[in-house]
Amino acid sequence: MIDNVLNLLKENLNNYIRIKTEVAESMIVYPDGSRVQETRNFEPNRVTMQLINLAEENSVRPAEMYMETSPNGKKYSVNPEIRLNLFILFVARFNNYEQSMRYLSLVIRYFQNHRVFDHQNSPTLGPDQAKIWVELVTMPFTQQNEIWNAMRSPYLPSFLYKVKMLVFRDEEALKISQETTSVQVEINKSL
Repeated sequence: MIDNVLNLLKENLNNYIRIKTEVAESMIVYPDGSRVQETRNFEPNRVTMQLINLAEENSVRPAEMYMETSPNGKKYSVNPEIRLNLFILFVARFNNYEQSMRYLSLVIRYFQNHRVFDHQNSPTLGPDQAKIWVELVTMPFTQQNEIWNAMRSPYLPSFLYKVKMLVFRDEEALKISQETTSVQVEINKSL
């Protein structure tokens, strides 16, 4: 699910940048995993989109965390949903500083106009995800310093977006409850 959301954002951003700049190649890329040990793992002349943190969203919880109701009205036990927020860092590494600012500005403009992704405006959003929201996060300098130190890289022009909320549901409990419901219906029919 995380990979689907990241791919959706990456592809949408690349399509938007292609239209705005008439550059055919993909300008939004993932970090090169083979170069993680180096101090700079950001591809030159690209904007790197990197997941730097996941956080559980605890503010929205169902009233009955361990109970769900099936379509026929029966209650069944299920593990509570896990709602995650993704923190995605966009890093511009261009030889020309103005190019860095240009591409970061395009990313900001895109998310300014596309703050909510659902099945109507993003058909490639997974069927298990109803909607996601994207918001810009302003980090204090100390937090920025900690992130760049953890990546063992000198600071590059960048900003952070929070993608809210990926919802992981207990699909196995749902399947079991549906199987149990169909068995109960068959037993009732035979009586």
